[in-house]
Amino acid sequence: MSAKIPLDENLYGTHLTIRPSYALSRRQAEVLRYASEGMGMREIGRKLGLSHKTVEVHSHYLKSHLGADTLTEAVARAVFLGLAVAADQPVEEG
Repeated sequence: MSAKIPLDENLYGTHLTIRPSYALSRRQAEVLRYASEGMGMREIGRKLGLSHKTVEVHSHYLKSHLGADTLTEAVARAVFLGLAVAADQPVEEG
């Protein structure tokens, strides 16, 4: 079981830049980014041209990769692990 990461209340609704990563697929990264903006599954699906069920599948694997129980926790873990940074922060390549 992974350690719980405290959720920063100020993080919710923040636009994130997702770093390129071998850990996440392109769709998982897109779901992560839109979830960080507060979008729900149906809204993310409309944005990506996918059914909400397909978004739920991407969300499931995203949470699994990050060891998170919820999508909100997945966003927090991605920031903690350096896979995502606030859009107003510089993204370091590496």
